[in-house]
Amino acid sequence: MKRLALLLAALAFAAPEPTRWRILGPGGGGSLYHPTISPHDSRIALVACDMTGAYLTRDGGAHWRIFNLGETVRGFFFDPLNPTVYYAIAEGLFRSADAGDSWQRLYPRDAYMSTGDDHASGSLHVAGKQVPAVTAFAIDPTDSRSLYLAQGAAFSTSFDAGVHWRAEPALPAPARRIWVDSKSLPGDRTLYIAGPNALYIRKDGKWRTSALPGNLTSIDGAPPVFYATVAGKIHVTTDGAITWRDSALPGFRGEATVIAAAPSRPATAYVSFSRLRTLTSTKWGVAKTTNAGRSWETVYDQVRDAWLTPRFGAGWAGNPIGLGVAPMDPNLAYATDSGRV
Repeated sequence: MKRLALLLAALAFAAPEPTRWRILGPGGGGSLYHPTISPHDSRIALVACDMTGAYLTRDGGAHWRIFNLGETVRGFFFDPLNPTVYYAIAEGLFRSADAGDSWQRLYPRDAYMSTGDDHASGSLHVAGKQVPAVTAFAIDPTDSRSLYLAQGAAFSTSFDAGVHWRAEPALPAPARRIWVDSKSLPGDRTLYIAGPNALYIRKDGKWRTSALPGNLTSIDGAPPVFYATVAGKIHVTTDGAITWRDSALPGFRGEATVIAAAPSRPATAYVSFSRLRTLTSTKWGVAKTTNAGRSWETVYDQVRDAWLTPRFGAGWAGNPIGLGVAPMDPNLAYATDSGRV
């Protein structure tokens, strides 16, 4: 009996902790997107709301501060070297040099915004002419003066922290994400740019296209590992988009939507899914992989909150529409839906 007790105690000690999700707020009105966690301090995170506002926490979600750029934010970025510099892309590119306390438009500097509705669906103008919205942005991971920016298919670079911009040859199609390979030569960076249905790769000064089987729903990763969702299916590359393979959810007929990977350990990723059938039920939630998509495990089970779930029902928000993974901690993830973080 003593040996059995010791064995059970050892097994209990070795058993992995169950995945726990908790409601952090803010929430209650407006869908929430683009949760982004600082690489310098995982207690710091930014979240965008489709009702114009955005939120900042410095204590892991215990408290949030709202700020408003006058435009709906499409993505946040932390300077990889300076922990007090943040970026946000909306119609234009914004930068904060004081850890999110204040923000200024960095590009285009002389633009003004024609506002629309409560979702800030206006457009940028310079000298009376409408200019294209910023659609993608990246910072060189070892030189934060080097910036990369896309306005649709128009592509520009800056090597003085955004003071001057140089127009580059146009991309094959509008860009939605940009990655800079930190292992490539500093003077000739390898770039990965996600278009509507492909990755465009610039290596050794030459471009190539890695096509996907349809229009992207979501894409994330860190070179050379990328995850893409297309028409509800997951596709993975571990060789810099030379080859892609299918990656199946743990069930039948599930539909994968938004996906996010751990930048420092891209073999770990999270994907939001719906309509996943098992032998006993149909599920929605989040699945996690720790082996670059060779297998997935469901880790999110219809999180409940204080009053929204009792009032509207357990499935009112559906599966998450935003995912973010802490750059230095692949076990820390944020999920957002139609009213919660």
